[in-house]
Amino acid sequence: MAVLYIKEQGAMIQKLGERILVKKGNETLLELPVLHIENMALIGNVQITAQALHMLMERGVDVSYFSYSGKYLGQTAADASKNIFLRFEQYSFYLDIERRMEMARRIVANKINN
Repeated sequence: MAVLYIKEQGAMIQKLGERILVKKGNETLLELPVLHIENMALIGNVQITAQALHMLMERGVDVSYFSYSGKYLGQTAADASKNIFLRFEQYSFYLDIERRMEMARRIVANKINN
């Protein structure tokens, strides 16, 4: 399964049967079975139909929204999100100050090395 990033400005996400379509005007840019989508990220001026959003929610696919510059704006989370265990691990990681500091050290060291 994959995270689907849609950043084509003016694109429209639509549902067609059990598939997700990414269209711009009359042109289909992408057609993908919903079963292959784990998460979806919409960046900038990208729209999604209610029908597509309902299908994604029913299948536990979360949709995240970002500004054109990449700023996180929010998320539509499915009731039975596939990412609940990931969130638990992230919260556990956050609560462990030693692990957080080690991760921060690694990030800074990698930035210095690169």
